[in-house]
Amino acid sequence: MASHFGIAEAIKSMAGRMDQSREKSELDVPSLSVARCTVCVVDDDFSLRRALRRLIAAAGFSVDTFESAEAFLSAHGADVGCLVLDVSLGSLSAFEVYDRLVASGRRVPVIFITGHDTPSNQERARAAGALAYLVKPFDEAPLLDAIRRAMERSVSVLRQRHGGLSRAS
Repeated sequence: MASHFGIAEAIKSMAGRMDQSREKSELDVPSLSVARCTVCVVDDDFSLRRALRRLIAAAGFSVDTFESAEAFLSAHGADVGCLVLDVSLGSLSAFEVYDRLVASGRRVPVIFITGHDTPSNQERARAAGALAYLVKPFDEAPLLDAIRRAMERSVSVLRQRHGGLSRAS
């Protein structure tokens, strides 16, 4: 638990810096209609979920957090633009969650995070087409970059699916 506390504190600090540099973001969030898409974070560590919520929200994204795979699977809607999944979630692994989404016809851009890096997990993430595979503790830049790419991809899919949304909607 102590290692997660350090991670949470580091991410809180990063979130504070993100507030200060929000105007400098490479991605103009409102112009891409990402207001219709949400970043969903699934991790069983409360302090890490809270820190990631703050960091992602400070970067200008809508974010929901879930303490378990089951909570996410029972509550997720069509507005998931990016999924940040902890590899070790208890009864269901992140890979099982992702496989269930794919089996149901949902191809959500995914970022896997883990405190237990293994070659097997790396290969499974690669096979799933993950935008990123991040080992805790991780820096904010790779996470936010992967979220931006995921949201751009999700908005593009939304535009195609709905006959082209206006850039300001």
